[in-house]
Amino acid sequence: MAEPTRTPSQKGRTTPAGKSRRKKQPVQTASSRTTRRDLRKSQIEERQQRLVTRTVAGVIVVVVLVLVSGIFYDQVWEPRQAIAQVNDEKLTQQEFRQELRDTFAQEMVRNLQLVAMFGDNEQIGGQFTNLSPGINESLKQLQKRRFRDLRIGTDQEQSLVEQIITDWQEARIVVQGAARLGIQVSEDEVLQQMAYEMGPVFLPSLSESPPTTILTPTDELSPTGEITTTGTVEEVGEASEDEADEADEAAAAITDLSDLPSPSPFPTATPRPTPEASAAREQVPNIFDQIFTRYQAELETARTQLQTSTQSEGSADINLSPAFTASDFQQAMEKQYRQNVLRTSIEAHLVPEEGFEARTEPDRVSARQILLAVDVPEDATDEARDAAYAERKAEAESLAEQLRGGADFAELAREYSDDPGSRENGGDVGYFDKEGDSSRGSTYDPNFVQAALALEEGQISEPVRTPFGWHIIEVTERQVPTREEQLQTARTEAFDEWLEHEREASTVRRFPAVSPTPTIPTETPTLTAEPTYVPGPPTLPPTSAPVPTPASTTTPAITTTLTTTPSPTGVAGETAVVTGTTTLTRTSTLTATSEAAETAETARTEETVVVTGTATLTRAPTPTLTATGEAETTETAVVTGTVTLTRTTSTPSPVATNTTDTTDTTTDEAP
Repeated sequence: MAEPTRTPSQKGRTTPAGKSRRKKQPVQTASSRTTRRDLRKSQIEERQQRLVTRTVAGVIVVVVLVLVSGIFYDQVWEPRQAIAQVNDEKLTQQEFRQELRDTFAQEMVRNLQLVAMFGDNEQIGGQFTNLSPGINESLKQLQKRRFRDLRIGTDQEQSLVEQIITDWQEARIVVQGAARLGIQVSEDEVLQQMAYEMGPVFLPSLSESPPTTILTPTDELSPTGEITTTGTVEEVGEASEDEADEADEAAAAITDLSDLPSPSPFPTATPRPTPEASAAREQVPNIFDQIFTRYQAELETARTQLQTSTQSEGSADINLSPAFTASDFQQAMEKQYRQNVLRTSIEAHLVPEEGFEARTEPDRVSARQILLAVDVPEDATDEARDAAYAERKAEAESLAEQLRGGADFAELAREYSDDPGSRENGGDVGYFDKEGDSSRGSTYDPNFVQAALALEEGQISEPVRTPFGWHIIEVTERQVPTREEQLQTARTEAFDEWLEHEREASTVRRFPAVSPTPTIPTETPTLTAEPTYVPGPPTLPPTSAPVPTPASTTTPAITTTLTTTPSPTGVAGETAVVTGTTTLTRTSTLTATSEAAETAETARTEETVVVTGTATLTRAPTPTLTATGEAETTETAVVTGTVTLTRTTSTPSPVATNTTDTTDTTTDEAP
């Protein structure tokens, strides 16, 4: 049994187990209750403030993360994304922006180069002057755009993007292919080529030529290319008056070009040597300093013009800040010249100069012919056709023999040739190439072309049979390309074939992939039209002989007086005189009285018109006196048959503002 608990306050009294003595609670006042409510309220507010602070901090963190992510995406991640690839080499968006900048820098340099070369020629140089500000501002606007915006931008922007990517891919294919051939280009080679081509344009001291000399007829050209002078060589200078008079008299005494002495061979200008590497390294920075100076000068000129125009209109000034530096120009042009030098090296590797054999066949020839036409029905048999040709073959052979014996080709052509297009020109058919395409727009028969290309200059051919008859041909000129031209042509063709092979062997990609344009198959293949061959050059239309004017003594003149209704302030009258059927002489007289003056002024105009056919004339003149003191007459004349003439005649007149409108129609018929 549990003992009862005992407390000190009970003083010996016990409390039964299971029961406790209730303490006496203190009495709560109104002030104590208010304090506790305030405490609870402050605690709630603190918790709310902590919640708000945490929420705001979370939002700020999220916003910062979004901003940082956006900046990272725009500035770091997206620029590093590839947009094109050639094998293992990729073009990123950041590298594309540099390619864009280099493209515009190259365009700027080309424009400044053309201005420097043709600036003195208004017709040519004027097309390139003041284009630099436009190129400058275009680049600045494009640089503000992101690549994805340019790719889906205007047609011009899309075309620019496509061209830059394509050029990059082509350049990478060439560089990678050259590396497989073991071909590399040094920095000095690039600088030397730049100095060689750009130096004379932007550094005038490099383009100065030696003094010009006069070579006497006794000067000769030695096999080594040097001039051996047996006469006198003088510097070009101004002749005295007596010397000039003597020269004029001597020139006037020459009546035939054959009287002139035969000119001596003149040496071919020696090509300017390529600068040494050390010289090129010094010249190239100076070249681009000059380019940048001219670039700034054009921007300053444009800025001054724009400021003047905008200030007069009350607008703000225009800021044309440079988008390039001199180093930008040099970097862009070095890239371009490196590609050019690399291509030249590849071409030389593919077609070495040693062992190259130049052909002697011409690309074009100039010839003349005598055509003996053979007319055969289309449905004729082969036997009948051969018989018709055999009838004229002996005549053709006879003419060929006469020509080989020294007969004049032009005279025989005018007498015997059946080709109207060349007969009157002594048989000249002009220039034509291996395909028979003539400089005069005709296409000659393959048999004719093949025979002509096989002839030497001045050689007379055997009769050549074509569907038009028998041709006797003489080649007057053979145009054979030089060995250097043929070598360059062969190298260009070899490079194109090599590049096509490299394209096929390379893996070229776009990101995102470009969807190929679907090819719609055609139901029927397009056939190449067979050219229409002609026997010779086109025949010029005959010039019509002038119609003689009948004498006035045999053809009476018809005089018609036109009656008009004048306005209150003017009087108009006109007389038309027709002589025969070809000449019309018209005299117009306009008389008007000024309201501000008491005097009358008369304006008189005479015109002569030559007409063809029946002289039936319909006229509607409208005389007008303007405030500037001019009398204008606008008239439409329609002549039956061939001529419709509209004229405006203005004759000065001191008459003040008065207007007289008259309309008349008449018909004049010649007997």
